[in-house]
Amino acid sequence: MASFVTTYFITAAIFLPRKMSSELLDQVINPTSARLSSPIVPTVRGIWADGDMVIVLWNGEAIATDG
Repeated sequence: MASFVTTYFITAAIFLPRKMSSELLDQVINPTSARLSSPIVPTVRGIWADGDMVIVLWNGEAIATDG
């Protein structure tokens, strides 16, 4: 039986105040999560901080609802 893998790349630079914006949830996180049958499992590749700004570079893996 053959196995197929589809890879999607989502790249974003997001500045968020201390609270996550509802716009980000509505436009990115909820639609993406609706297409997944499992949660995204992140792998952090790097964390940098400069004052009160933090940058996290990560990759994530999940299984889509269509297999």
